[in-house]
Amino acid sequence: MSKLFLKVSLTPGSSLSFVRKWSTKPKPWIYRKPVEYITPHDIFRKRLGLAPKLNQTKELQEYSDYTFHDGRPAPVRPGQLREIKRQQSLAEAAVMHLKEIKFIVDRDNERKQRAANERRHIIESKLKPKGDQLLKTEG
Repeated sequence: MSKLFLKVSLTPGSSLSFVRKWSTKPKPWIYRKPVEYITPHDIFRKRLGLAPKLNQTKELQEYSDYTFHDGRPAPVRPGQLREIKRQQSLAEAAVMHLKEIKFIVDRDNERKQRAANERRHIIESKLKPKGDQLLKTEG
């Protein structure tokens, strides 16, 4: 019997059938997900609440590699400069989108206020005192 099939046990009233292990052929090795290896060091870092890799920490990503004793700033690295530009563009985009949202909310509130004023004006113009009520308000 082929290794692609599993033998199914028979129950009363059922027929003999074979079930395939895979709906299709197994995928070649290059398309399979890579196996994730967890080392004792990974467990140790996770237990302490540290980043999985050392270069993913804030100190190594954002701060300079060295400082001068006289207080001069260290030169900016190319990757750091690229990150600063990316952060600035993200901040500009966020400010622009917030302005658009504020404009939309203000415009919607203004439109609702205008519609309410128009409705109130129509109701006030339709409901004028007539007949006896007109004489009571004048007298």
